[in-house]
Amino acid sequence: MSFLDDLFGVTKAKNAATNAANLNRAESTAAYGAAENILRPYTTGGQQSYGLLNDFLGTNGQGNQQRAYENYVEGPDVAYRRQQGINAIDNSSAARSGGVLTGGLLKRLTDFGTGIATQDKNTYLGQLAGSSAMGQNAANTLTGARYNSANMTAGANTAEGNAVANASLTGGNILGNMLGGAFNL
Repeated sequence: MSFLDDLFGVTKAKNAATNAANLNRAESTAAYGAAENILRPYTTGGQQSYGLLNDFLGTNGQGNQQRAYENYVEGPDVAYRRQQGINAIDNSSAARSGGVLTGGLLKRLTDFGTGIATQDKNTYLGQLAGSSAMGQNAANTLTGARYNSANMTAGANTAEGNAVANASLTGGNILGNMLGGAFNL
């Protein structure tokens, strides 16, 4: 029946449907890949922030919690502000006491050093939570893109199947009509 399919254009119709479906599937795959590449920094950053947040809160074990806290305390923001405060206390004390180390100075330094880390802990945790939420939003967007891609692929497959079936039916109808006409003669 291949000769007749070629003669009646059925093969061309089937090939056109298959080519269109292949293009739709390729576009669907490319669109999802592009979305994944665009969102990767956000999903990766969100996953890292989520891990750090859980480390800091102790849900990943006490060792991870201690390490997360130490990293926070020694991080550039806290370390810089701590050093600036210590310098200010030292300079103020040196001006008043002539550079002599006093008990009052040691207490002020200890209080300041302890307080600086706890002052911004909630801000830091909020930043981690915000970054984690941004990653989750990106993951949700990517999940939607994946479902859209799957729907486009399913639609292409269905359209291809319908077009091929319709072309075959049309070819069969043409052949049937020809044979019916020939027998009527």
